[in-house]
Amino acid sequence: MRPPALQRALRTTVAVLALLLVSAAATAAGRYDTLIRNGLIVDGSGEAPYPADLAIRGDRIATIGDLEDAAAARVIDATGKAVSPGFINMMAWSVIDLIRDGRGMSDLTQGITLEVFGATTPRAYVLGMDDVQPTPAQLMAMQDFVRDAMREDSEEWENMLTGAGPRASS
Repeated sequence: MRPPALQRALRTTVAVLALLLVSAAATAAGRYDTLIRNGLIVDGSGEAPYPADLAIRGDRIATIGDLEDAAAARVIDATGKAVSPGFINMMAWSVIDLIRDGRGMSDLTQGITLEVFGATTPRAYVLGMDDVQPTPAQLMAMQDFVRDAMREDSEEWENMLTGAGPRASS
């Protein structure tokens, strides 16, 4: 059996350590690199924009919501401004713009953070440029086209990542 003074000291030490851990976790959770306050969030979902704060930690959006008690190294007041966390452009036709300016500023300034090139290629390849509904066979042909392209791309990436280099075209 431990002496009462030692037991009190151990309990006090454990309590202080627990308090410090909880405090550190709360501070880390509320501390961000960048905090954009009072913006009108336009998230691309089709829903109406809504007022909120947006916090960034590292290169990721950490949270969106009421962050009144949060702290950050950099705080931006977005009162009266739209904040768009990033849009995906599935119909990218900006190849020429990217050749001119590889930073993609023409799309970035509009909130687009991901370009998908060639999304319409399977449809154009199978159906041409006509605005028609595909038959089941044509739909299957488009799916096969995408599946084959994904397989080829994954093989190319694997070759480049393993040092084998790009595959020679036949």
